[in-house]
Amino acid sequence: MTKELLYRYLPKMRTEINSRAIKADAFLHRSDAITSAAAFIGISIAVIGGEGYEVADDFAALLAGGFVIYNAYGIARPATGELLDEALEPGLQEEIARIEENVNAVQHE
Repeated sequence: MTKELLYRYLPKMRTEINSRAIKADAFLHRSDAITSAAAFIGISIAVIGGEGYEVADDFAALLAGGFVIYNAYGIARPATGELLDEALEPGLQEEIARIEENVNAVQHE
């Protein structure tokens, strides 16, 4: 529950200071909350169900692992794009071009 609350609080802070690190931290909290819930459900089914239900914990771990991989991609993708000098978002690129047209010192080629 606490991790989910942190996930909801951090994006508000990120928009105020425009930090990708805070966004990544928020996704980490969401991932922790979901994987903990999956583990709880899987273990609960295995314990309550008894013999024959032990596999529920394994399936919960696979589900949580898939979510961790999904979040890792979501966190690493923007950072990798920055490292590789990926093009800007089209809207931001158009705004920069519009601003630079109003600056006399900029020479267009």
